[in-house]
Amino acid sequence: MKIRQSLRNCEPYFIEYDLLSKLYLKEDEEKTEYWIFFYYFVRRLNYEAIGVRLGYTYNTVYYKLNNILKANKTIIEEFITQRQSNKN
Repeated sequence: MKIRQSLRNCEPYFIEYDLLSKLYLKEDEEKTEYWIFFYYFVRRLNYEAIGVRLGYTYNTVYYKLNNILKANKTIIEEFITQRQSNKN
């Protein structure tokens, strides 16, 4: 997925402080979607490491991350565009 790769190339600091607070995430007691997004894009952990921390399988983490990216596609694309324009 192009969005995923573009986000992985962004600075984790900007993802954490500029993007994460703007995302639409399902609110549950554990804030699962928040932590999956945070661990993958800010801490740069792989699916298995995230699964171990949160008690999910590799496939579940992958599935939930895809849902987060699909639900927030427009917000993420705007963030990526803004970051690229600031670099230039």
